[in-house]
Amino acid sequence: TEEPQVQALSFRLSPNPVQKVLNIQLEQLPEVGRILNAQGQVLETLQPTALNIEYEVSNLPKGAYIAQFFVDGKWWRKQFIIQ
Repeated sequence: TEEPQVQALSFRLSPNPVQKVLNIQLEQLPEVGRILNAQGQVLETLQPTALNIEYEVSNLPKGAYIAQFFVDGKWWRKQFIIQ
């Protein structure tokens, strides 16, 4: 039997770098999402109910962060910068 193909989750983060609101555009709905700091600590867990998310970042310090989403048994991640 063939093993099921794990599809790569495609998502966009804009603007990047960001100052106030990060727009997250998902290709498919993940089971869960997370925002992590550069040290890998989970700052917030997201339960997306739509393919487009507006995430407020103005309360976070400037620096590098990671948006991470779980789909089909795998975590997909992208880095973004808060200026």
